[in-house]
Amino acid sequence: MGLLDNPSTDDRLLDLASAKEAIEVLRVLERKTRGNLDDKETRLLRGTISELQMQFVQAPTRFKEKSEEEEAIADLKQTFNDPSTGPVDVIIDDSEE
Repeated sequence: MGLLDNPSTDDRLLDLASAKEAIEVLRVLERKTRGNLDDKETRLLRGTISELQMQFVQAPTRFKEKSEEEEAIADLKQTFNDPSTGPVDVIIDDSEE
């Protein structure tokens, strides 16, 4: 909820305002239909709202993690394309002797 793929640029967008608005619309629907839904429909609507709220709260963290993962993948691809620019692990440092 709140994470969108931008098809024109292949970037990810974090649109919390739209996500919040969608959740609020469902909450209004729940209030307006109170007493007119059977138990199964009420549980389904409440469960959906609850799940979307949890996703909304977790969206910034997931967005950050996904962005970091995409950066790491891009760095790894760059390393394979040009190994001289990649990270180097020093096993033995001759300059310390």
